Amino acid sequence: MKGSSRKNKTQRKSGRVGKGKGNSKARTRRFGRAKKVEGGVLIGGKVYDKIKGTKTEVWNGTAHRTGGGVTKDGLIHTGSRIKFAAKSENAKKNKNLGNHLQKKGSGVFGPKQ
Repeated sequence: MKGSSRKNKTQRKSGRVGKGKGNSKARTRRFGRAKKVEGGVLIGGKVYDKIKGTKTEVWNGTAHRTGGGVTKDGLIHTGSRIKFAAKSENAKKNKNLGNHLQKKGSGVFGPKQ
């Protein structure tokens, strides 16, 4: 078997070997080109310590985006929490609490008993 190239089942079917996953250029175009500079990464005229980070790091300006690709304009700060704006809007729209709350104007606070 020395010198023979072995392909797995999916590679035999498709005939493609070593093509990689996804289109990396599309991601670059979406977020702009990142340039390494002293002290971090330059994206869109601002220097970040890292490209990907947590919601808190994105909110504070340490990272450019989250692992899922959400930038600071896709986050909201409510009370003491940082949330995804789109996810929060969907939760409001779907009324996730359903019938667990008291009717408005009933004079009783909190969940149904």
